[in-house]
Amino acid sequence: MGTVLKTSNPRDTLANRGETHWRSSFAFFRLYNPAAMNSVTVYVIQAGLTFLMLFLLVVWFIGPYLAAQPIRKAMLVLLSPHIAHHVGLAVLIPGVVGIGFPANFAMVIAIGEPTMLFLLIPCLWSLRKNLPYSWILLWIYTVAGFTYNFISAYLAVILGSALVDKLHAHWYVSVFYVPLLAVSHILILLNLLKRGNELRVHA
Repeated sequence: MGTVLKTSNPRDTLANRGETHWRSSFAFFRLYNPAAMNSVTVYVIQAGLTFLMLFLLVVWFIGPYLAAQPIRKAMLVLLSPHIAHHVGLAVLIPGVVGIGFPANFAMVIAIGEPTMLFLLIPCLWSLRKNLPYSWILLWIYTVAGFTYNFISAYLAVILGSALVDKLHAHWYVSVFYVPLLAVSHILILLNLLKRGNELRVHA
């Protein structure tokens, strides 16, 4: 009997090459599995992206708009995100955050959120009435806000995953709303430093 030579099927060869190509293409995703990231990493990424988008929004749109407005109107715009400060009190509800949510962090929120909201009211009122001492109230609000944010951030760094893993539904507030408030505080401070004298003039 003669020897039968087997010839390769071109279709089989192309299929093997295609399979090899796809395996090589997805090799990176096998080495770096996003699902393996811990909650703190995801939190930092999301919060960082929020800060990035807010920065671009400020540079491209909000900054030039506020610069063209009277200082009192600009301050009212910057204070407006803070009217929902009491949203943070949701951490006191067990159904919103996880069981075992850090008590020390909850206490800071329970004190800081209503304090900032109550300090906001006279600021808005003084700006609305064009009162010459509104700059004093805004400085008080700014110092209180930076102090509150510093304490909260310091505790968050210390607690790490013990805090982040217990955020549950409050996660969205932390990665979207909190950065908005922080950026607002920074812009208020910058405007006070640059244009604070305009607030001392009774309109």
